[in-house]
Amino acid sequence: FMQVAVIIWLVYQYNQHQTLITEQQKKIEELEQKVKILDIIEEYQIGFNDQEVVALVNVIYDESRKFSLDPLLILAVIIAESSFKKHQVSEMGAEGLMQVMPSTAQNVASKWGIKWPQKGGLRNPGLNVRVGTAYLFELILKFKDVKRAITAYNIGEAVTREYLFFGATPP
Repeated sequence: FMQVAVIIWLVYQYNQHQTLITEQQKKIEELEQKVKILDIIEEYQIGFNDQEVVALVNVIYDESRKFSLDPLLILAVIIAESSFKKHQVSEMGAEGLMQVMPSTAQNVASKWGIKWPQKGGLRNPGLNVRVGTAYLFELILKFKDVKRAITAYNIGEAVTREYLFFGATPP
């Protein structure tokens, strides 16, 4: 009886250790991913302090997990759209890191339950990334193709649909 009790206890301990190892491996993978994001942000960012960079790392990581997107895709969109320049505004009026139009941002925010401030929402880098990532995800679902979704993100959904309708290759 004592041997059976010891075996059961050992099996229990083994399972506990395996669970702990699995949890630690997940944390290590998360930290490795965040370090990769941090390295890229540090290489490109213009005008962010250390606290803002850490906040951006966490937002990009969290949003990539939320929408099952590669964080490198989100980073690539930011680099292409704003070159990581803080408070970037385009000639067309798109704002922030992910260059989102204010009307699009408010629409996306309301669909996804993202709290929207009265002023300067898109100038908040974290909020901008949250809204921009949700919008990118919506476009991926609509176009069922990442390349087309990125094109639509960059030149607009309607213009992309026109190109597709006429069989032309978008820029």
